[in-house]
Amino acid sequence: MRILNLICLLFVVSSCVSYGPTLQQKIDYYKGWSESQIITSLGIPTRTYESSGITYLEYTRSKSGSSERTVPSLHCSATFCPGPRTVTSNYTNWCTITFILNDKKIIINGTYRGNNC
Repeated sequence: MRILNLICLLFVVSSCVSYGPTLQQKIDYYKGWSESQIITSLGIPTRTYESSGITYLEYTRSKSGSSERTVPSLHCSATFCPGPRTVTSNYTNWCTITFILNDKKIIINGTYRGNNC
C-alpha cells in the first residue's frame, strides 16, 4: 500500500511540472517591439521583404550533416552470414521565425515553420 501511495504522489507532483513557454509564446513576447529593438536583440535578419506596407523579418537557422549506424545482417543462411553493414543517413534541420511589422515598423505578429523549431 505504501508503494502505491508513493507512486500516486510522484504522479501528482510530476504532473505539476512546467516545461516553460512554447516557441509561439516566446515569439509573442516581441509583439509591440520596434524594428530597431528586434534587430538589436536578435541581430540582422536572414531575409527582409515588404508588401503593401507590411514588413517581414525572417530569422533562419539550419544545420546539415550525416549520421552513420551499424545494422546487423538479416540475410544469413546456414553456410554464410555477410556480417553487419553501415548505413549513412543525411539530414537537414531548420527553423524559420518570421516577424510581421505594421507600417509603423512595430511587430504585430510572428510565425515559425521548420522541422527543428
